[in-house]
Amino acid sequence: MKIYNVTKNGYHPFIIKEEWQIAKLNYSIEQSLNKIKKMEKHINTDEVFILLEGKAILIEGTFTNNWEFKFHRMEKKKIYNVEAGTWHNIILFEDTETLIIEKNATHINDCTYKDFIEDDKKTLISQYSNYCNL
Repeated sequence: MKIYNVTKNGYHPFIIKEEWQIAKLNYSIEQSLNKIKKMEKHINTDEVFILLEGKAILIEGTFTNNWEFKFHRMEKKKIYNVEAGTWHNIILFEDTETLIIEKNATHINDCTYKDFIEDDKKTLISQYSNYCNL
C-alpha cells in the first residue's frame, strides 16, 4: 500500500497509471481571482474536481466575441465533472486543497488554452463580483 500526502502549492499529479491519473491542486497565487491568466479545455476527455479543504470556485466559460462566465461554488464531498470541450478554470483561496481525476497526461496531450487579454480579466472580475452579489 502507498500513502500520499501532497502539501506543496500548485498542481501535482501523484498517482499516474496507464489510462488515468490523480492530481492534487493546492492553493497557489496563480489560481487566485486576480492572477488567473487563461481558460483551458480538454478536447477529448472529462476532468473531475473534488474539494477537500477550503473554498474554491469552478469557472465555466463560453467564448464567441467575448467571454461569458458561470461560477460554481464547490462544496466538500461533491464531485464536479467538467465535460470535454468545456472552457474552465478554478479560483482557489488560501488553504484550499482539491483533488483532480483525469486521463493520464491530459494537461500535456489534450488541453487547449486561451490566454486572457486585459479586457478578458476585467470581464472575469466583473462577472465574478456580480455572482457574489446575487
